[in-house]
Amino acid sequence: MTLAPEYAEWIRARIQNVPVMTRSFCGDLTGLEVLDLGCGDMMMDIGLLSLNPAHITGVDVRVRDFSVVEHAAREVSNAGYALPDNYKTCLSYQTYDGSSLPFEDDRFDFVFSWGVFEHISNPRAVLAEARRVVNPSGRIFIVVWPWFHSFHGSHLVKYISEPYFHLHRPDDWVWEQLNEYLESHPEQAEEHLGFWRPEGYTLRSFLREEMWPEYQSLNRYPAPVFTGCVRSRADLRKDRNQHRGSSSGRNGASGMLCRPDYRWDHRSFPPW
Repeated sequence: MTLAPEYAEWIRARIQNVPVMTRSFCGDLTGLEVLDLGCGDMMMDIGLLSLNPAHITGVDVRVRDFSVVEHAAREVSNAGYALPDNYKTCLSYQTYDGSSLPFEDDRFDFVFSWGVFEHISNPRAVLAEARRVVNPSGRIFIVVWPWFHSFHGSHLVKYISEPYFHLHRPDDWVWEQLNEYLESHPEQAEEHLGFWRPEGYTLRSFLREEMWPEYQSLNRYPAPVFTGCVRSRADLRKDRNQHRGSSSGRNGASGMLCRPDYRWDHRSFPPW
C-alpha cells in the first residue's frame, strides 16, 4: 500500500527527526528507564530506541483493544524503516486517567513528552506527577508544539487557510471549513492513514473523528502560563505533595529540559 504523503511525513519525523532533537537537548539515553507521557501511537518511541534506553514505557489516555507496540512496529516497517531488534522487549504501553500516573515515586530516569501538553486539561497536576515519578537525578524533557496562540496553534492549518482563525472563529465555522476542504479534495479525502488503529483512517474519517475532537479539547494555555508552572519551585512542590501516590518561538514550538532540582533549559525551535 502506498502511504499518503502526510502520513509518510508523520512517520519520518518520528523515526528520524525526534531522536535527533532529543539528543541535541538531552544527549544519549543509554541505560535509562524512560516514560513517554502522552505516547500516542508509539512510533516516536521506536525512533527513540536509537538513543539506547533500557526501556520506554508509553502512557496515554486512550484504551486500546490491540497491541499499540505491534501496530506501531507494523506501520514503521511498512513505511520502509528497519525495526530495532529489541523493540518487543524495550517498549510497553499503559493507560492513565489524564492526571494521575500509575507508577511509584522516583520510578523513571527520564520523562519525555512531545506535543502533548497543549491537549492536557490540567497541566499543573500532570507536571506534578511527572516530577513525582522521575528520580532525584533524572530529567524531564517536554516539547510543546504548537502553542495555541501561535500560527499553527489550531493543528488544522493544512486544511484551513485563514491565518489565526482559531483565535476568533466559532467552532461551527471551523467544522464547516473542514468539510469544505474534504469536499473540494475528494481524492485526498479517501487516502489511507494508519494513525491510531490497525484498520487506519481515511483523511475524511481522521479529520472528523480525531482532529475535530482534539481541536475542541485544546486547553488554549499561553506559553507563559505553562512555563510559569515549570519554573515555580513553590507550585511544583505544593502540587507534588497534593498528588503524591495518587492520581515559544514564532513557529509555536518550545522545548524544556528540567531536573528535579529545578535547573532548566528552555529553547524555541522549528518543530521538525
